[in-house]
Amino acid sequence: MFTYESLGIDKRKLDLREDLDNKKNINFLYDRFDGYIRYETGREGYTVVGQNQFENKFSSRDEEVLVHYWYARTQGVGIRLDFYESDVYNRNEIALQWMLKY
Repeated sequence: MFTYESLGIDKRKLDLREDLDNKKNINFLYDRFDGYIRYETGREGYTVVGQNQFENKFSSRDEEVLVHYWYARTQGVGIRLDFYESDVYNRNEIALQWMLKY
């Protein structure tokens, strides 16, 4: 799990919002950097329809970090890390981005 300290983020510059669905979002803006940290927990499920119909419910957790670096007024690069874990499957993603504001 991500911590403020492990990411090198000063808590005094953060905007922390929490809602009722066990979701936490931290948005930050610092000099030429912006992004967010997201953490969600909850329950999911699916139903198989047919002759042998059954329902499967399971808990899940999702952690995501997105950081943009703006090297020019209208151009920047970013990286997104996403870690999803459940009883059904796990997923780890790394995405690199190039951004253009117009």
